[in-house]
Amino acid sequence: MAAGSDSRGATSGAGPGAADGGFVTLDLHAENALFPAAEWLGGADRIFAGGGYNAFWEGRWLGYGERIRHLPFPRSIDDQAGRLLAFGDRVPAANGADVLAASIVRGG
Repeated sequence: MAAGSDSRGATSGAGPGAADGGFVTLDLHAENALFPAAEWLGGADRIFAGGGYNAFWEGRWLGYGERIRHLPFPRSIDDQAGRLLAFGDRVPAANGADVLAASIVRGG
């Protein structure tokens, strides 16, 4: 099983519905999208994803880091290649979304 995402959020992968073990295309914007994708990534042998925040940090937090091959997308406000270069060997000590939410609730 493998998965990846393009700039629109379309994901290709062998997952539910790929009875022959081939690849299917999953569009995360579709009404019947498998979301969150993390629920079915546990069985993936390899995962191909961009270098955005979710794919990068959450992949590591959920334990998929060793199986992810990041393919950064060019973005004007998100330096995905820079993130991969600067933090490629880091494993988070906490879920970043939880840390941010706690900070907001505390008032900074």
